[in-house]
Amino acid sequence: MPPKPISSPTLSSPDAAAKIIKLLETLHLDSKPQCECNQLRQELMELKKMLGKSAEQPPPPLDTYSAVKMAINDAAVYSEKAKRAVWVGRPEESTPELTLASDQKAIEELCTELNDGSLSQALTDGKIRYHRHPEVKADRKKRILKIVFTDEKTRDQFLSLIRSKRPSTVSRVPGNFVRRDLCPYELQLERKARIDAYALNCKIGGLAYGIRDEKLIKFNGIPRPLPARPEDTPIWLFST
Repeated sequence: MPPKPISSPTLSSPDAAAKIIKLLETLHLDSKPQCECNQLRQELMELKKMLGKSAEQPPPPLDTYSAVKMAINDAAVYSEKAKRAVWVGRPEESTPELTLASDQKAIEELCTELNDGSLSQALTDGKIRYHRHPEVKADRKKRILKIVFTDEKTRDQFLSLIRSKRPSTVSRVPGNFVRRDLCPYELQLERKARIDAYALNCKIGGLAYGIRDEKLIKFNGIPRPLPARPEDTPIWLFST
């Protein structure tokens, strides 16, 4: 009866392949192999070369699933930010309850001053919400006031009216301004733009430059005098 053909082994891991190679090397396969061992030896020697090459290759990049998952999570975060505005520089009261009441009054006064029917109705219907961020104050001197809308269109209308009407509810307090809710990398751009605007304003001795969201802009007309800076206000804040 002829001998049964020897099938090539299935290697489930590089460790298993390495063990087989080591075993065959102990059989002195450097001498001329016999029968079907010739083909097996040839396959294993090729496998050994492949294992050597794979060890030199760099680790694989982030798998597709993880990359897609991160992109989806980022898209969800950006989608929520697109419905929010941020009031920066608004002071807080001595207790959370007093701060909440003061913020509510300020939002109502701001919407009244903007004199837009759709915004006033949204506030009445509870479609404009607001909260301090972060939730816990900890050691922060000031927290931003986040204003949350039900859709991006209403948020954009709110910001457009603030920029065109320059309501005193915001502008009467130095260092107060309202912008859209920025992403982390946009916040870095905003900080740099503030420093650049301050340096340019100091150079000409007037308020000619400011920022819009994260971008450096130049105001039209004759530069206004630089505002006085309270001692506890960061110097870079006075660029608008």
